[in-house]
Amino acid sequence: MMLFALLSTACNQTKTQDAAKTARQPRIKPMPTPIQLVIPKAKVLKESTELQRVLQVSPSKIWPACHIKLEENNSPKKTIDIIENPQTLSEFIWGCELEAYAKGEHGEHLFAYELKGEDRLRASDQRLTAYDAQGKLLWSHTIDRDSDPMNFKSSRRSSFILDFDPYLVCGGTRWDGSLEYACIKKENGEVAWQGKLASWSGTNPIEHQKSLTFGDISSLKKIYPWEGVERQSIALKGTGGYSSLYITDGNIYMFSANRAPWKMLTAYDLKDMTPIWSLDFDISFDPLWSHAYAKHNLTILRHKEHLLGIRTSDGTPLWNIEVGPDVPPITLSEATLFLLARREDGPNLLHALDPQTGEQRWYASVPTGTLDIRHENKTLLLKSIRSVQRAWIDK
Repeated sequence: MMLFALLSTACNQTKTQDAAKTARQPRIKPMPTPIQLVIPKAKVLKESTELQRVLQVSPSKIWPACHIKLEENNSPKKTIDIIENPQTLSEFIWGCELEAYAKGEHGEHLFAYELKGEDRLRASDQRLTAYDAQGKLLWSHTIDRDSDPMNFKSSRRSSFILDFDPYLVCGGTRWDGSLEYACIKKENGEVAWQGKLASWSGTNPIEHQKSLTFGDISSLKKIYPWEGVERQSIALKGTGGYSSLYITDGNIYMFSANRAPWKMLTAYDLKDMTPIWSLDFDISFDPLWSHAYAKHNLTILRHKEHLLGIRTSDGTPLWNIEVGPDVPPITLSEATLFLLARREDGPNLLHALDPQTGEQRWYASVPTGTLDIRHENKTLLLKSIRSVQRAWIDK
């Protein structure tokens, strides 16, 4: 009788533990039913007289390479004055071709730039530096990127620097097949973790809920930055890689496996890593050109010679604009989408559009050699090769 009671008690305890374990497991939402993508009728960029404007543009300023401005005797400068004027700082960041920049929660300036010298013809190391709001050096760290110098240029994709306030700053390089980065303790500049993680994603990692978050070849991952270990992972729909589409606005992550027999764009809510909508389509989007803006609830994709705007929250197509064979740089202000049309048969043109409808508001010629644009307050930064100008706009 006593043996039966013991066995019954053990069985009940096991059931209780299993029930508690099941309750702790996150509920996995089913994949949403795909919605067939219906592309709106294409709009054409006009060059009519009534839409034309003349830009007021500042003189051009040429910036040296970043390490020349930030280094002294092969070490980071103890103090820098470039941060005293916010406009000068933004022109420097873009003009010197900085690898990455972020501003910390307490006004810190975080830089990632490449180190070059006569002995580094093929590869270059990366320097991460942090300066306080007054321009005083807080710490610096160098990441050795000489492991594969012969393939350095072909394998390097981009760089990033992320503020995990209040404890860490993480920065590094996205390679063809891996993420190489270091996480630095803010309090003393010591390395908390450094290494490489396997990754075949088309986007840089982002900081989300204190995790290093990125899409891999077949999964969406959150990494604990202190130790480089996986905190959470979900399987993506299909197998990815660099021919596939990865996009994020910092809150929603979108993915499409371009090599799959089906064509589907699926969006995942990064809060709980669950799918929220899917678009079914029969075309391919450019995996190297996409933009997502959380503030405007807008994602922009490129298909051949067209740009397609969709509402990020639910995948609703908003507009379709024919832009020609170029891969146009774009930037957004509070209420305007700016598009730089670079042409072989005429001067480059700046087009101002409504970001929600795609309607054209005006256009203007830009200085010869303008290759890229960026919005800042009520101005546009116009960039050529290490040269930056400002154009004044209404909004």
